[in-house]
Amino acid sequence: RYPLITARRPGTSDDECSAKIEEYRNLYNADITILELEPFEAASSDIRKMAANGEPIDRYVLPGVEEYIKLHEIYR
Repeated sequence: RYPLITARRPGTSDDECSAKIEEYRNLYNADITILELEPFEAASSDIRKMAANGEPIDRYVLPGVEEYIKLHEIYR
């Protein structure tokens, strides 16, 4: 079992976010941690596309994550 880290997207209330996370915790026995940060618009599929196109993703991921993706050509 691997932990999942998520954050609230713009336009999603705390209640909606909490309800969905609780649903996944119960349905999949998921270990979910919520990042407490200002919501910003980003989707993992968009970040993968950016990485595949060689675009910078440093705005969305930690430096070590970007380095790992580049080093191992994860989305190429």
